[in-house]
Amino acid sequence: SVSQPQVVAAGAPVEGSIVSGQFEYGGHVTSTQTNQAEQMRRAGMNWMKVQVRYFPGMDAGEAGRLVSEAHGRGFKLLLGVVGSPADLAAGGAGYMQQFASFLGGLAGYGPDAIEVWNEPNLDREWPEGQISGEYYAQMLQMAYNAIKSANSGVMVISGAPAPTGAEAAYPGRVLNDDNWLRGLVAAGVLQW
Repeated sequence: SVSQPQVVAAGAPVEGSIVSGQFEYGGHVTSTQTNQAEQMRRAGMNWMKVQVRYFPGMDAGEAGRLVSEAHGRGFKLLLGVVGSPADLAAGGAGYMQQFASFLGGLAGYGPDAIEVWNEPNLDREWPEGQISGEYYAQMLQMAYNAIKSANSGVMVISGAPAPTGAEAAYPGRVLNDDNWLRGLVAAGVLQW
């Protein structure tokens, strides 16, 4: 017999996943030297996320030490790396290339994952008037290539947009997350 195709309501979850293996979770901490490591371990966490603020000329080794500290404590490490909206506005593609090179250097230290920027749909994280998924996609492509060239085993995670619907109230300063994501996908980001 021939089975009928399943009809799925728009937005409903479907079978399948891009995730393989066992589900893992962790906590966002300010340092790999956190006093909460034992509590995290008792809760079943095996990941630490630490945010690193990049500035031009920064040595990747300064953040690279976090990898050995986290691994030494028995945790996988996700480094969320962000920069300065003012530096990005002033430096454009040149700044993006420096940022990507820094991430490539950081990947050489063997973190388990690197998140490229954070909330790039808000002006507190991305230059006012330049917020778009397409513009962020340029950075992600450079970062992805630099990270994978240095260490193909590092997972690359795109910066998550802030959930918001306030772009009409703050034009040029905020882009709705759904609009930002549409621009990101339209720019071909799924290949990175």
